[in-house]
Amino acid sequence: TLNRIDEATIRLRNDIELSRKIIKARAKVPTDILNTLDGKSPSVILSPENAKEFGLVEDVLNLGKSGDSGMKVAVWTA
Repeated sequence: TLNRIDEATIRLRNDIELSRKIIKARAKVPTDILNTLDGKSPSVILSPENAKEFGLVEDVLNLGKSGDSGMKVAVWTA
């Protein structure tokens, strides 16, 4: 129903605002990138170097090895 859609929209907006506040408090992400969370700016894909620069990750490791399936393996930790 329309009421359920409205409630979901309100929850989504609240989640986006909470995410923005957490990222703003704990990282150095530029405002134009933060604005992508709710569509105020076009979407962006950050490079691993940008993620580190902005404080979203502590380190980025390039693993040259392949997994069991032969695919390249990447690991992220927070």
